[in-house]
Amino acid sequence: LRQLKALKSSWTAPQRVLDAWEADVQEPHLIWTPDVRADIQRFLKADWETLATFFSKHPHSEAQYDSMGVLDRLPRDAVSSHLRVGDVFVRRFNRKPFFKSLDPQDFLLALLQHQDDDHDEVASSDPPEAALANCEAVWEAVGNVLER
Repeated sequence: LRQLKALKSSWTAPQRVLDAWEADVQEPHLIWTPDVRADIQRFLKADWETLATFFSKHPHSEAQYDSMGVLDRLPRDAVSSHLRVGDVFVRRFNRKPFFKSLDPQDFLLALLQHQDDDHDEVASSDPPEAALANCEAVWEAVGNVLER
């Protein structure tokens, strides 16, 4: 009930919150798909159950919740297959290379550092397919940054 009241009294209408939750977005800085939502829902359900168990065993105690560590604990299964350099999903960037809220110099340095870090894997006698595809995507992104 408290969550419902908080949602209703928020700065936006509840329907806008629900619409944003359900909208699919695939941008250079954000991938928000049904798989990502499912990961987050499973995580939130598990956290909620942990809190409920705590309260059932300690009804008069205050729960300690690590809100600062939530981002570290969030599952990233749905986005783990996406090549990410810095805060940018590289293949999404390559589809929209003129993404405005991007510092080209920082991104270019991050791309080059990524290539340097992955050099041994790609330069091996039998590099994995994924490593070659990632290398190609990174160099495409380098070209896109330089063209900006």
